Amino acid sequence: MQLTKKLLSIFLLFGTICLAFTSCKKDDAQKKKFYMVCKIDGVKTEFSASTTGHMIWDGGYKEVSIAGTADVTTNPLYMGLNISNMPSQDSIVEGVYADTSVRFSVDGSYGKLDLSMNYLAGTSIYQDQVYYNVTPGQHFVGTITSITDEGIRGSFSGDFYADGDVEQGNLIHVTEGEFYVRRF
Repeated sequence: MQLTKKLLSIFLLFGTICLAFTSCKKDDAQKKKFYMVCKIDGVKTEFSASTTGHMIWDGGYKEVSIAGTADVTTNPLYMGLNISNMPSQDSIVEGVYADTSVRFSVDGSYGKLDLSMNYLAGTSIYQDQVYYNVTPGQHFVGTITSITDEGIRGSFSGDFYADGDVEQGNLIHVTEGEFYVRRF
């Protein structure tokens, strides 16, 4: 299970690095148009300095990755959401994707790029909760409300666990998450 969490962290870290390099130079209108925001333990936090949405369609494999950073420094605070169609190979369309799904994998990541702070949520966390008999709090849910040529819009919420460790119980509550990110 720990290997899966490390791979997830590395994947989301790589995606966020790509995000920083693909969307750093935005004019003011774009900065206001594309956004990612949520409440972390009740405090509004924006990840709109740099945002992106990547869609990967490779044969039967499909994935949507959403990410945003709080600033464009070398070690920014970031928030990420990833939905893949494994194991089902079903299409990813507008809809609700929960960590309890057996047809899709939905994962979230929050922290610093250097992983000095790293919180994880989603399918692998839920599977660990079941395995270690830890009662889930707020399930992680990502919702896609629209996919256009320009951008991807949706929402997210749920509990994120420090380093993905459900047994330690060090978690943050993410609520009212919303995004509209440029589609690449």
